[in-house]
Amino acid sequence: MYASEVNDRIIRDRATRIFTYLKELARLKSKITRDLFTYDAVVWFHDVPECKGCFCALSSESSERQDGVWLEIRRSKEPQKPAIPSSCLRWFDDDSHADPLVEPRLRDEIPTSDASIRDFTQDPQLQGTLFSDQFERLDDHPEILQEWQLYIHDDWLPWSEAYRSWKAANDLYFQLFSIYEQQKKLGERYELLLGLGLLTWETPSNQIIRRHIVVGDAYLTFDADRAKFQLQGAPDGVKLRFEMEMVDPGYLPALEQQKEIEDLLSPIQESPWDKAELDKVLRSWIQSVSPDGMYADSLIPPNRCTNTPTVTFAPAIILRQRTQLSQVQCFTTIAE
Repeated sequence: MYASEVNDRIIRDRATRIFTYLKELARLKSKITRDLFTYDAVVWFHDVPECKGCFCALSSESSERQDGVWLEIRRSKEPQKPAIPSSCLRWFDDDSHADPLVEPRLRDEIPTSDASIRDFTQDPQLQGTLFSDQFERLDDHPEILQEWQLYIHDDWLPWSEAYRSWKAANDLYFQLFSIYEQQKKLGERYELLLGLGLLTWETPSNQIIRRHIVVGDAYLTFDADRAKFQLQGAPDGVKLRFEMEMVDPGYLPALEQQKEIEDLLSPIQESPWDKAELDKVLRSWIQSVSPDGMYADSLIPPNRCTNTPTVTFAPAIILRQRTQLSQVQCFTTIAE
């Protein structure tokens, strides 16, 4: 009996060494990506506007949707720009009209007539010569200024808010369209993921890390008839899991701590929007990495990395090429 136990232990030890070796071999063959901005596409949930035709699982209306949809974007018509009052057309500054989201303005002064300008420009000696009596000043027309101010307040400002939301939704629609087309062309060589918990860190070895530490499988569908995209969990499940290969092993928590944190993630593998539990997982991970580790539950990713390791909730949709990391995860599980 004793000999049998010793023999089992030897076999188990050899098997563990073999799968650990295979894991490290697969890891060596895998190119480690430390910056998610090198991926083919990244769409941030904080860019989803709250407007008609857009739905997000994190929005205030999310409780009204129980069908498992994370994101829905419908294409809508561009809001029609309000017409400029006819009395203000002569004073309108065309240069201020280039960017639709820049508030238009009126000129401070305009020529009294086109004929006077033509007279000046036809005489070479008088070209560029301007006289005060050839211009009308806006200050002398308070009725024009008042009508313009009403136009800006009652018409242009409401339109600009609607246009800003429409443009954000339209840009997002075309981003999703591009991702959908790439997926169809590239097939199984690429994967679509939900990223949660963005790690931003300039490590002591001067490595810049910008990657989500938790990912799950996502699925994008397109209804061409309704011009509608829907994003949800993959048919085989979301399978939330940790990704830590971008962090050098020396910076990671001890194996026992990693196991404890993975056990926290396990019950919510199919519940990516269980914010309270996910906050606990992400906070536990970063505070196990470093005593200075910080967690922020913001949807917006930090604009730069610092030497303080930080995890931000910052959910995103990621399109990237598949790697050998799935083999690494498989061999790691077997060895454990």
